[in-house]
Amino acid sequence: MQLGGKKSKKSKKSKKSKISRTVSQSEDIHAEVIKMIQDLGYSLDEAKTIKAALYSYTKQQHPELSNYERAVKMRSYTTQQHIANLDIESVKQALAAHYATKASKPPKSEEKY
Repeated sequence: MQLGGKKSKKSKKSKKSKISRTVSQSEDIHAEVIKMIQDLGYSLDEAKTIKAALYSYTKQQHPELSNYERAVKMRSYTTQQHIANLDIESVKQALAAHYATKASKPPKSEEKY
């Protein structure tokens, strides 16, 4: 038991590796969801848009979930029935606006100078 002083590096490293592992697992689920959507007959671009819509829906319905838990829930929503109920056009517009804003900003490395 450590009462004071320097914290052990082991606890910091294990925390970072646990977070890293969870992020990696979430990324794997996101890729799996895109593949599942493609298996339903959608193109890669459509699948990415639908995945974004599913993620947004999941985040709105379950704001209390962690990134990993949200990804798992999103995977469970990856059905033709849920996809049919999504407003894909509004998501396309939101993505287009996001990418337009992102493209107009200088890269972070240039902002410092």
